[in-house]
Amino acid sequence: MKILLLILCLGILTSTAGARVFNINKESFAPYVVLGGAGSSISAKPFQSETSQDLSYSAGYSALYSGEFGFIYSKSFVNFRFGFEVLKPPDITIDARSSSIQLYSVDSEIMGYTPKIGLEFNLHGDNASRSFISFTYGFSTVTFKNEYSLSTAGQTAFPGIKGHTVETKGSTSPITVSVGYEGFLSDSTTLLAEFGYRMMKINNWTYTKDVTTFQGSFSPGDKWTDTNGSQRETDFSGAFINVGFRIYL
Repeated sequence: MKILLLILCLGILTSTAGARVFNINKESFAPYVVLGGAGSSISAKPFQSETSQDLSYSAGYSALYSGEFGFIYSKSFVNFRFGFEVLKPPDITIDARSSSIQLYSVDSEIMGYTPKIGLEFNLHGDNASRSFISFTYGFSTVTFKNEYSLSTAGQTAFPGIKGHTVETKGSTSPITVSVGYEGFLSDSTTLLAEFGYRMMKINNWTYTKDVTTFQGSFSPGDKWTDTNGSQRETDFSGAFINVGFRIYL
């Protein structure tokens, strides 16, 4: 009987000791994952000024999606954030027309990768939730891939030019500022929501593969310019919304 009572007491003590009472202010380490969405001002700029003709375009980039994973290390009123973000607008297909005549179509893809670090300053909160303001800094590498297919009218308008694929790369150091909310969801998991602004412009685009375009032949390392010889600039800046989870260990 004494042995049974001892086992029962040990079981109760173990169960009590193993039960975790979540207190966000006492947690220090958590991996996280977030998904984000933003508007885009890129539109059809990557396709403009490719030829001397005045062309209209049937579509452009209107949205920018992202996914980020990493971890935070929390100390009192500040969290240190280390993450890796993938930027990915939806792929698009556009038609380029002169008046009502289609000259060519373009299948376009954009992909960006951004390792980043940041600070979150915790504001008002309680044991189960908190609000914060966040600042992050990163280094982005972004690639464009545009596949051109010429129509019969396009082959006549651009003699000697065949279907081709333009691949370019650019880099920059984006900065984001956001306000966020983190609240208890279940066990050791919290729900995260952020609203902020991304500052991100790229003006150092270069070709990554040999190609002959409407403007001539180019090799890797050559600048990606418009018909005036000006370096192209692409602005990924804009407001964004992130939603995700953190799991405290």
